[in-house]
Amino acid sequence: MAFRFPYEGDDFSTRLLHFLNTLLQNNTGRLRAVKNGLWKYKTQGKTWLVKEFSSKKKLFHQQLLTRKLKEHGFCHTYSFHPIHGTYPVLQFEGRLFGIIEFIYSSRNIFTFKTKENRRKALKLLQKFHQTTSIFPADFKSFLPEFDQKDKWKNRLAEFHHNRYMLEAYFPVFLLDMYEEWAKWSLDKISSVIGYFDQTPSCIIHGDVAYHNFLNGKNEELYLIDFDLIAIAPPVIEHLQIASRFLPTLNWSIDELFKHEILSMYEKDKVFLISLLYPTDVLRECNRFLKSDEKARQMIWPYLYDLTISQFPLRMRMMYEIFNKIDSLNSN
Repeated sequence: MAFRFPYEGDDFSTRLLHFLNTLLQNNTGRLRAVKNGLWKYKTQGKTWLVKEFSSKKKLFHQQLLTRKLKEHGFCHTYSFHPIHGTYPVLQFEGRLFGIIEFIYSSRNIFTFKTKENRRKALKLLQKFHQTTSIFPADFKSFLPEFDQKDKWKNRLAEFHHNRYMLEAYFPVFLLDMYEEWAKWSLDKISSVIGYFDQTPSCIIHGDVAYHNFLNGKNEELYLIDFDLIAIAPPVIEHLQIASRFLPTLNWSIDELFKHEILSMYEKDKVFLISLLYPTDVLRECNRFLKSDEKARQMIWPYLYDLTISQFPLRMRMMYEIFNKIDSLNSN
């Protein structure tokens, strides 16, 4: 049977397949490219994902994390292939690979558009944080502690540096507003000591976009892709997922705080101020400029909607937050 490999080229994928079959002592394995750096590998009646890693460190971290999660009863993610017990790193032609369990997905693609899905995501994230809070000490010597303020300072600096290029795509007054909101919220947050260093800490996922939650064929929800894990308190991740929820809620703060786990932040001034930092706009604008022309054409409709179409709703949210903060200050 002939296979096409549009992302990597036939020659490399054929050599990679031969390497994997030799390693696993199986001549009947089949390999198909999914996207750059990711392949589906079928062998001996099972399906796996072969993923390229940027460093040995990232591969080791993820092997350790998934093993620890399973040892402590968190089964809503994948495992690495047993071959990694013998060969922790699979190195081929100077590139690093890991073989990961393939989780069969449901036809119901997971998104944050329904309240039930958002509830399930928050519950899974809570379970993940509770589990990883047991063993952060095992990672402290080599996993970074997440610095939210520094992350936002760097993102804002990059956005400011990109301003002259962004003005070719967006109205100047709009860019001024986003930059002003970012500076104001960052200034307020910077004056608060210890909020983002709360204990107990845990290991956070680091990228709680909807595509990192997977509806399994068994209708269980799974958490995948741990490239950005770090040590931090859960509030960091709650803030990140809140910003992911807001566009699906028409930027309604009242609707956001109807979610059980997020409701505890309704009277938290620092959390409210942090929601004003337009992290999604800054992130996506910076990403847009790093992309080639073809990718920009694909990204543009989403970026236009996020940055321009949703601006009035985001402005309304800003006033709602200011009113909440004023009310909290007067009590």
